[in-house]
Amino acid sequence: MIRLALVIVGLVLCSWKFVTGFVAAETIRTDGEIILFELAPVDPRELFLGDYMTLRYNLGLRRLDDGSEPVPIPEKLKGSAVVRVEDGVGKIIRFDQTETLAADERLISYTRLNDWRPIRIGGDRYYFQSGTGDQFSDAEYGIFRVMPDGRALLSGLADEKKRPILIAGEAPLEALED
Repeated sequence: MIRLALVIVGLVLCSWKFVTGFVAAETIRTDGEIILFELAPVDPRELFLGDYMTLRYNLGLRRLDDGSEPVPIPEKLKGSAVVRVEDGVGKIIRFDQTETLAADERLISYTRLNDWRPIRIGGDRYYFQSGTGDQFSDAEYGIFRVMPDGRALLSGLADEKKRPILIAGEAPLEALED
């Protein structure tokens, strides 16, 4: 009798965890603000592995092209970064939240697996239907839905004109403003 009760309690807890995770992801997908992150170049020989594409992002951390100082990487393996959004595209500008956010700044959660791995903002793989990978080879941006508390969800890919890349029969995302 006690074993049956433990099994039932375990199933209820697992179901609760699954449902709350699903509801949280759906909330981000429907209510999150759209922010694009530029994709970093990836070796095309490693780009497609099965039915997904490996993604890396140009988060603006190195800043070698404009001569400004690079953004120092925090020692914490998990936290929030401040992102400046210009023309819908986000770049990390700092990792501390000591200042009030400006109108063009947002929070985004990040993780690092260890000290030598890059910053991850989520969504390092994009899954698609088998046989449709060629349509995504021209992707320039990852489309994220971001909540005010920094939770983010990769919701699609966009081309160089910031238009969502869709496959036949797929419902379009809401239009991205230029």
